[in-house]
Amino acid sequence: MDTPDSGPLTQPSMTLRVSRDSGRRWGRQKRFYARDCEPLDTLSWPPCRCPRCRRGKP
Repeated sequence: MDTPDSGPLTQPSMTLRVSRDSGRRWGRQKRFYARDCEPLDTLSWPPCRCPRCRRGKP
């Protein structure tokens, strides 16, 4: 059953931990939430950031 504290805006969409030494030690967990992401304006992934594709965008 859903509670007021559950859902796509309150639960992390993705969690990530990075190791820079082949898995011997891990950095702190980083959480990414849907509310912090801008909607995609293209279907290509990753979104292109070249000058030609950015033309007309702020």
